[in-house]
Amino acid sequence: MSTGNQPKHVYNVYTVMLIASALFMLVACVMMGMEWARS
Repeated sequence: MSTGNQPKHVYNVYTVMLIASALFMLVACVMMGMEWARS
């Protein structure tokens, strides 16, 4: 972790984490839906 007070960098990290978690949830929902439809 770099010690620097740039709020833009912090917002960028939070945005990347938010997008990553949203994509993970979307992929998990799609995979669960495919498993559910197959059964």
